[in-house]
Amino acid sequence: MRHSRQFRLWALYSAASILLMFFVGCHASGVDASGTDHAFTLHYDLNGGDGPAPEAQRGEVLTVAPGTGLTKSGQNFKCWIPAPADKVYIPGEEIDLTADVVLYAWYSGNGTEDDPYVILNSTDLEAVANAPAAFYKVFNDFVISGEWTTLDIQFTGEIDGSGHTITFDNVTIKEIEETFSGYRERFCALIAVNGKGGVIKNLVFDGDVSMAFTSGLRAGGIVANNLGLITNCGVKTSYTIETAEGISFGAYCGSSQAERVGAKISNSFVSGDIDITHTGTQYHTMKVGGFTGAYAGLKIENCYSESNITVSYTNEACSVLLGGIVGTDDNYGNTIDSCYTMGTITATGFSGTIAGIKSGGTYISNSVALNTALSGGDSRVRISVQNMSNKHNSNVYGRDGMLGTLSGEDNNGISVTFEATQVKNWWRTAVAWTFSEPSPWRWDATKLRPVLYWQ
Repeated sequence: MRHSRQFRLWALYSAASILLMFFVGCHASGVDASGTDHAFTLHYDLNGGDGPAPEAQRGEVLTVAPGTGLTKSGQNFKCWIPAPADKVYIPGEEIDLTADVVLYAWYSGNGTEDDPYVILNSTDLEAVANAPAAFYKVFNDFVISGEWTTLDIQFTGEIDGSGHTITFDNVTIKEIEETFSGYRERFCALIAVNGKGGVIKNLVFDGDVSMAFTSGLRAGGIVANNLGLITNCGVKTSYTIETAEGISFGAYCGSSQAERVGAKISNSFVSGDIDITHTGTQYHTMKVGGFTGAYAGLKIENCYSESNITVSYTNEACSVLLGGIVGTDDNYGNTIDSCYTMGTITATGFSGTIAGIKSGGTYISNSVALNTALSGGDSRVRISVQNMSNKHNSNVYGRDGMLGTLSGEDNNGISVTFEATQVKNWWRTAVAWTFSEPSPWRWDATKLRPVLYWQ
């Protein structure tokens, strides 16, 4: 059947109109119909807050509007978070839209467990000193640079890092003096004291830190003195320290002494190098460990250290107590369970891959020393130097052929070849570790050793 020219033009126009309407509809709804053209919409939600909301924006790359005037029950606006909350957007940031996104306003919080204070940057972290018994939550990675003055508090609240990382950009941490347990002490760390009931969890630290001291003190990567709980954390930070005095230092805490209240570090690791130099001319004691320098009433479980730790000095009378996990105990109810160490331990003095010296109050169990070298002094033992007859080691292994170790001491542990420890089943049978939830460990098929499940 032949149609008139007018009819054919009408049919062509109608088909073009329908096709155009299809593309316009797809464009408006955010569907990529052509494979090259798409548009998505950014929406804002007050999430229970008050004040003017920014207008919705449209396009592929948009600038997140500020939250000026937004409040919630007297709280201040802090940031925008999408659902699911896998990214925090600070006003003024660009967002690359690959789908329609709704941003929810988040506020400063009121410090309760259900509505914690928000930590987005170093200024928010410093504000912990204003309410040391409150709950806090870190919402994004951030950087600390320049100088940091130790927060002069005994923290008894909770900081939940939510798996985020705080990076130190060549930071110098300054010491403070505080009255603690009835007398003045000097502390150097992010926070002076994690007190009884204090919790720091789900947080990773990275970067470089330097410390220089004019007096003896406790110093730590996170806290100077720990009486509470630190769990599910990682310290990748490298530390360079100079002191003319004695020191207790660990990447987690300088010590856990004083009130002896059953402090704990669990499900955590340390991997940054630690380099400490004593520059004094008088006799001092250096207590240094990957996790803590000195401890009493502390339990360390399901942790590992792969730090290279070096302690050097110019005064031959200086005493060094150095361990991959801890420096020395205080003969009071300490336990190290299900831990392992790697890296090199170098110092002239008492040194061990797990503990520098044990006074008899530390129980080490189900643990393994995989270190390649232990060198520097005449009192080196593969696991720990023991100065009391009750050894208190149970099911502890030491790498066969570890360079620099001395023999003749039970605390060398049970010999095991490094190759044997690279088999998953060895850990299951030898130290009874498991590698499925709720175990904190998982097997890393690339590294051929256990790592923490949350990593």
